[in-house]
Amino acid sequence: MSDTSNVPLATKFFYGTGSIATGVKETAFNVFLLFFYTQVAGLPGGLAGTAIFIALLIDAITDPLVGYWSDRLKSRWGRRHPLMYASAIPMGIAFYLLFHPPIGAGETQIFIWMLTFAVLTRFAMTFFQVPSTALIAEMTSDYDERTSISGFRVLLGWLGGIGFAMAGYLLFLAPTAEFADGRLNPQGYEALSLTGAIMIVVTILACSLGTHRIIPQLKAISSAGEDSIGIRQDFANMLHNPPFLTLVAIVFICASGVGFAEVMNLYVYTYFWGLTTEQIALVTLAALVGTIIAFICVPWASKRYDKRPVGLVGVLILMVSTPSLIGLRLLGVLPENGTDAILVLVCLNAMIAVIGGVGLQMIFFSMLADTLDRNELHSGQRQEAVFSSALTFALKATSGFGGLVAGLVLQAVSFPSGAEIPNVEAQTIAQLGQAVAIVIVIFWFFAFLAFRMYSLSRTEHAAILEQIQAKKAAPAT
Repeated sequence: MSDTSNVPLATKFFYGTGSIATGVKETAFNVFLLFFYTQVAGLPGGLAGTAIFIALLIDAITDPLVGYWSDRLKSRWGRRHPLMYASAIPMGIAFYLLFHPPIGAGETQIFIWMLTFAVLTRFAMTFFQVPSTALIAEMTSDYDERTSISGFRVLLGWLGGIGFAMAGYLLFLAPTAEFADGRLNPQGYEALSLTGAIMIVVTILACSLGTHRIIPQLKAISSAGEDSIGIRQDFANMLHNPPFLTLVAIVFICASGVGFAEVMNLYVYTYFWGLTTEQIALVTLAALVGTIIAFICVPWASKRYDKRPVGLVGVLILMVSTPSLIGLRLLGVLPENGTDAILVLVCLNAMIAVIGGVGLQMIFFSMLADTLDRNELHSGQRQEAVFSSALTFALKATSGFGGLVAGLVLQAVSFPSGAEIPNVEAQTIAQLGQAVAIVIVIFWFFAFLAFRMYSLSRTEHAAILEQIQAKKAAPAT
């Protein structure tokens, strides 16, 4: 396919199916993992958050190495697909074992188990996520078509994550005769993790097989890339790409903010809003509606107003939505918990917040592809996977740095382990809400400041493509 071609709908769809695996993994890490290890396995919040954060630090090493390898890989299946195929089964196994810590073990053994399989799950995901993210820039150079491709990736990823969450709430973590609160049922997490592992393996293979036919049409390694002195040169190129560095900073802050909110959501929904698992499933359904609205509206808005203004609106939505609702509850102006009115308000808030979050993620992947063209202009190298590794690492902060902050917040408010709603003091619940609202505002305030620094516009990108074409034509002339 040419640099400016429209990518076939079927290719976009199969490409997007791989993000279902990402959605399952992110939902598990951001929604269930910290809750499971603190409330079910009995691990202190600080230790659980530390395990998640250490896994993120290891990603900081493995992501760029996998990206460097993928950019230089030569095989009959191209640079990306061999790694994508290889990730499926190992990731499924590691994900399943993550929710099966040894029964009756002490804190140290449970911490080591959590850390080990969190690292292995994220490492296996790297072999899929980094090369697959690089494909966006290789499929087309069209400024708006990239946003469309990103839309399918983000839409299906959110659908996968939301579907996985709803299955957890309605099926696996529903109340039983033994557990009035199914969220405290260890057997429920066993079934949930098996379902997630199967979804991961199937969707990664579907993405890899569904995009296999376009391998001959993808951009190959450039001659300049073959002559590169190595990974140090690749990182030097990134450091000389200001729009890309700004984008990574934006994504890290935003992903950490989203991750913190998602990790805390189960606590906030359960204890602060007093919702049942069935009601949380309705909130998740409202998030699904928000995902579809963003999928429809963001490409149009980006084409009309450009990517940076759309991103700024998304940041403002996330800065205001959830903290304002929590603040109104603390001021005592909202209906009481347990009423239909409060459930409707929480659902509307979730839908609005997800519109902002999904819109941002769609914009991020499209912006990444644009910064890669700037790198090609100045360095002559195609380094999609190395650049993608920095972005995917920043995105993984959702369950890394965000998870660490969430664990520290739980310890700061002395939130009890394995506690049912009636047994938690009202003051502790209020402190939890205050802390969550304050931390969310801080994250998104800094994200807003960072977003204002991003400078690569539609006009500048078009000029970059013209200069690239001129350089390619110069030797022939």
